[in-house]
Amino acid sequence: LIGTGVLGFAGMLYALSSLSMHSSAASITGLLVLMGVVSMCIWAPLANTMFSALPQSSVRLGSGLHALMRQLGRSVGGALVAVLFSHRVSARVARLVGGVSASSAVFSYHLDRVSTRMLSTSHPNPDAFAAEFIQQSLWQEATVAAFGDCYRITAVLFLITIVPVCFLKRTHASAR
Repeated sequence: LIGTGVLGFAGMLYALSSLSMHSSAASITGLLVLMGVVSMCIWAPLANTMFSALPQSSVRLGSGLHALMRQLGRSVGGALVAVLFSHRVSARVARLVGGVSASSAVFSYHLDRVSTRMLSTSHPNPDAFAAEFIQQSLWQEATVAAFGDCYRITAVLFLITIVPVCFLKRTHASAR
């Protein structure tokens, strides 16, 4: 069950990595609900396997250590994901903006198109408004792509955990 959960969780992470700025709220919600279901297949049996391997006199100590490791994992894992995400956003922005400058033909073309649309608004400086709009769009696209990168990397890491999961053995209390 744990192996199935790990495979399902990696699959859900990979599915989340394919989301774009135009993904519907229903598809995002559906993927997150499925991710919660496959999470149940990992964490409950994993805790059960761990506690069943402990002698009755050590269950309280094991419970405390389990809670400590969960909290430590969340803290360190959250920090690592933040660093990874920051790196991926920087790389994605550099890739998107790399060949675009204010003097490039592509930027001028898009700036002219957006400026034409903005002329109908009452903004005092439509060119500046359009440039800001394009920059904001690039950052949004880079952010969504960076999330996808992080989900793909995490999915690969989850797949690597299949190896140690294969060696987990559940002992029964009656056998001791």
